[in-house]
Amino acid sequence: LLLEPRRIAARAAAERMARTLGERVGETVGLRVRLGSKVGPKTRIEVVTEGVFARRIIADPELAGVAAVLFDEFHERSLDADLGLALARDAKEGLRPDLRLLVMSATLDGARVARLLGRAETIESLGRSYPVETRHLPRPARVRAAARREPRRRACALQRARGSALRIVTWGMPASSKGSPSTAKPSFA
Repeated sequence: LLLEPRRIAARAAAERMARTLGERVGETVGLRVRLGSKVGPKTRIEVVTEGVFARRIIADPELAGVAAVLFDEFHERSLDADLGLALARDAKEGLRPDLRLLVMSATLDGARVARLLGRAETIESLGRSYPVETRHLPRPARVRAAARREPRRRACALQRARGSALRIVTWGMPASSKGSPSTAKPSFA
C-alpha cells in the first residue's frame, strides 16, 4: 500500500506508476480513494489516501494480504496519517512482524520517526537546490486606482443588499512592502 495525503496526489501517483508499466490504473497499480476505486484481481500496488488507510486498518488490523505500507509525504502530518502510522506500528509489533513500514518525507526529522519505529534504519537522499530571485513589479496606475475604489464599491453593494451579508477579511501586503507576511496588516473588505 502506498499512502498519499490527498486524492489528487493518490490519483497522480497511481497514473504515473501505471503509465511507466504501460498499463492503466486498476491493473498492476490500483487506486482506492473516498467515493471511488480502481482495483482489480491483478493489482499488486494499491495507492490509497490516508483516510482510506485509517478506515481499512481499523476494519482489518492484521492487514491481510499486505506486505508493506509506504507513508508518502509524511511531513504534511494529519490526524489520519498519525493514526494510520500508530495502528500500523501496533499491527507490526503485535500481529504482523513481517509487515514492512516505510515513512517518506522531504522535510521531517528522520531520526525522530526512526526512534518511534523502534530504531528503524534511515536513508537520506540529498536533493539539489537552486537559487531563486524574487522580483516585484510596480503596479500600473490604473490597477492602483481600481484597488483604492474596490473597498468603497463593496461597501455600497453591502448597503444595498437585503438580508444576510458575508464580509471577507483578506491579509494583504502592498507590492511596495518588503516585509515578511507576518508583518502584513489585515485588509477588511
